[in-house]
Amino acid sequence: GEKISELSSGSKGAGHTGSIYSCNWSADSKQVLTASADKTAKLWDVSQATPTVLTTFAFADKPQIEHMQVGGFWLGSFMGTVGLSGDIHYLDPRAGSEPVRVVRGHSKTVTAVTSGPGDEVYTASYDGVVNRWQTKEGCVNRMRGKGHGGAGLVGLAAHHFSTNILSCGLDDKLIWSSLPGEQFGSEQTSLAGCPSAVDLAADGETGVCSTSKGIQLFRGQKILSTLTMDYEPTTACISPDGKEVAVGSVDMQVYVYQVEGDALTQPQVLTKHRGTISCASF
Repeated sequence: GEKISELSSGSKGAGHTGSIYSCNWSADSKQVLTASADKTAKLWDVSQATPTVLTTFAFADKPQIEHMQVGGFWLGSFMGTVGLSGDIHYLDPRAGSEPVRVVRGHSKTVTAVTSGPGDEVYTASYDGVVNRWQTKEGCVNRMRGKGHGGAGLVGLAAHHFSTNILSCGLDDKLIWSSLPGEQFGSEQTSLAGCPSAVDLAADGETGVCSTSKGIQLFRGQKILSTLTMDYEPTTACISPDGKEVAVGSVDMQVYVYQVEGDALTQPQVLTKHRGTISCASF
């Protein structure tokens, strides 16, 4: 067909400065919504010979790579875009150049969940993302910062009265972050091996982490002891008073240890499970 015009930097209002990943028409064919790698979306008036940018939508004060817009939609009077992070942005040019609503969540498998103060819940996923949720508001924010460097997360631990949230990942690190969880902390503890689970006692300091090299008891950032074992652990938890530790395993058994000082004692064994232990809790 014949080229009529193009949406470019020569258009009125200036076009995108990066690749355009999505182009969506309004129902009356007079407007177009574009989503771009330049971390913006633009609403165009294409009813005239020369297209005009009506609104340029921005998604952060200091846009990062996750703010690239990779998709768009226009459903009746509703329009929006999808960012590289998986966030869905509802847009309304009458309300300005910022999204009127953002629906957040995970774009990879959720691997851990823990409750925090009040009505807050924290979830982690295999791409190293931790999201903070509230009962009425949904996903409030994604924790910022380097964190585990994109390594998959396998455990989260916090309590209703905690001041910290603890995360462990496939980078073989524990990271302590302050609550409310807005940014990953800088305090890290190196583990003996690849972790499978982490848990905290009610004091918010004493905890246990099951790894491929042993069961590690810790207090704050200090590893108190590492117990080697002849089974493959899959999960671990510690009692609220910090006096008992339970470890689930591939061999379909749960090993319950007493905490004596800084060490774990000979365990009692819970048998007759019918499969690999995937979760344990006091």
